[in-house]
Amino acid sequence: MNERDAITHHVVVIFIRYEMSYLLCLSFPKQVTRLLSFTGKRDLKCKKPAYMLHHPSDHSIFATTHPGMYKYIPTDIEAIKTNASMNHDAGFQFIVATADAHEILKWYVLCALEKDCMAPHDAGLYCDFQNDRFNRYAGCHRYDQSAINLLLANSYEYNATNYVSNLGDGATIEGIALNGLTDANFSCTERTTSH
Repeated sequence: MNERDAITHHVVVIFIRYEMSYLLCLSFPKQVTRLLSFTGKRDLKCKKPAYMLHHPSDHSIFATTHPGMYKYIPTDIEAIKTNASMNHDAGFQFIVATADAHEILKWYVLCALEKDCMAPHDAGLYCDFQNDRFNRYAGCHRYDQSAINLLLANSYEYNATNYVSNLGDGATIEGIALNGLTDANFSCTERTTSH
């Protein structure tokens, strides 16, 4: 599949640059049809927040969060060991500019600005889960992923269903490597063309 096919055959196409360049193609016709049914309606109550993660990591937040982070982001340790507050990947986030999302982002940025919050001393990526991916600290840290999962769990009653999308219902996600892109492809400055 190429970029043109991606745009033609998928409802949403998201371009992501992370070490390599990818197109993330999402197809979720049930969700789009449902969303379109709300067009023009007022006074609707949303069941999901304005800040959502999408893909579970299959371990608890506790298992992959260095204990040093709790000094900056206090939390209920027992609550983040449960399946209900499972850790979710931070590489794909849905954020709408609301007061709640701004409050979460404020603490996320403050943690990022404090080295010992985002990257506690002796933190490392390698995890040793052994036989327990929920109740045992795996000796690793997920940096920004740990921070956002803690902040969302704290904000939404330690229940990931309160801050995780349901895009998984009928969704397909395809990553497509794009070659030949340079930094100029990601520039926010206006380009001039010569004829």
